[in-house]
Amino acid sequence: MVEVHIPITMSSETSSFCH
Repeated sequence: MVEVHIPITMSSETSSFCH
């Protein structure tokens, strides 16, 4: 998914946004 492209720091925020 696109999540893999972003850094881990953003991944945390994106994870909540994606879910």
